[in-house]
Amino acid sequence: MEDIKTKHQVHVPKRVREYMIELLSTFVAVALAFLSQYFFQYRSDRSTEHDLMVSMVADLRTDIKNIDTLESNIPKLLSTSDEIDNICRGDNKILANQIIIYSDYLFISKHRYQIDFTTSTINQLKNAGGLRLIQDHDVSNAIVKYDNEIHHMDTYQNNLGLRKQQLLNLEAMLFYSRGLRNYELDSNFISSIYAIKGTALATNAVNDITLFDNTIQVFSNYCTGYAMYCKTQKRNAEKLINLIQYHYKID
Repeated sequence: MEDIKTKHQVHVPKRVREYMIELLSTFVAVALAFLSQYFFQYRSDRSTEHDLMVSMVADLRTDIKNIDTLESNIPKLLSTSDEIDNICRGDNKILANQIIIYSDYLFISKHRYQIDFTTSTINQLKNAGGLRLIQDHDVSNAIVKYDNEIHHMDTYQNNLGLRKQQLLNLEAMLFYSRGLRNYELDSNFISSIYAIKGTALATNAVNDITLFDNTIQVFSNYCTGYAMYCKTQKRNAEKLINLIQYHYKID
C-alpha cells in the first residue's frame, strides 16, 4: 500500500518591503481621508462665514435706518418742548395755549425715542462660536467693539426710559384722559371742559405746571444726548459695513 505523505504548507514571512508598502498605503489612505474631511469642513466654514457676514451687513443697515428715523424726529421733539416751555412760562391759561399743550404732549408721549439694535447675527456669532470662523481679525475685533458699544448704550436707554416714565406719571395730574383718548386729541372735549371750568387742565397750580415743564425739558435733553450717541454708533456701523464689504466682496 502506497504511503500517503501529507505535505505541510510552509508559511514564508512576507518581506519587509511588502509590509512597508502596506503600511505606507494605510497611512496615505488615512491622510487623504483626513485632508478630505478638513477640506470639506474648511469649505463649509467659509460658506457659513460668508453667510454670517451677509446677515451682519443686513443688521447694520437696519440699525442705520432706525437711527436715521430717530434723528429725523429730534428736531420736532425740540421745537415741541420749546413750545411747551414758552407756554408754561407765559400765558398758560388761555384755551388756545392749553390745546397746544395737550397736542404737544401727545406728540412727545406717543413717539419712542430709542433704538432696538439688531443683534441677532452678533448673538449667533457669540453663542455658536461663530467668531472663531471669522478669519480676519480686523473684522472680528470691529464686531466685538460694535457689540460693546450697544451694551454701553443700555445704561443710557434705561435712564431715558425712566425719564419717559416720569413724564407719563404726570399725565393724570395735568390732563383729562378724554382729551387724549386712544392717542388722539379731542379738541371738542377740551373746549367744553374749558367752557365749564375756565380751564382745560386738571390743575392750574404753578408748581404742578412747572414740574411738568421741567420734566419735558429733561426728557427732551436726554433724547438729544441719546440721539448724538446713536449718531456715533451709526458711523461705527458704516465703517464696519465697509470693512466687511472689502474683505468679503459683499454688495
